[in-house]
Amino acid sequence: MPEMYRHLLRENVAVARAEGLSFAHDHEARHIEMFRNQPYSQKSSMLVDLEAGKPLELPWLSGKMAALGARHGLKTPANSAVVAALAPFVEGVPNDPS
Repeated sequence: MPEMYRHLLRENVAVARAEGLSFAHDHEARHIEMFRNQPYSQKSSMLVDLEAGKPLELPWLSGKMAALGARHGLKTPANSAVVAALAPFVEGVPNDPS
């Protein structure tokens, strides 16, 4: 289980709770178990788009979590790291400046 995924899950649940949503006490454990049971070759839709050079849904996923976290005074370093790493690709493959 990649630690980054665990951090993203925890941040997202904390933000969702701050927004008024509720989760079962074992939500994280069940979600991680589901993740572990995915085929190794499984890819997220954003990775598929990134590999294809297409625009990313970054603003509506990790970008939104970071913004909502800030609104509630919650730190979202994992989501913020995803946003920072993928920002150059949000509109697809950046133009080659050369």
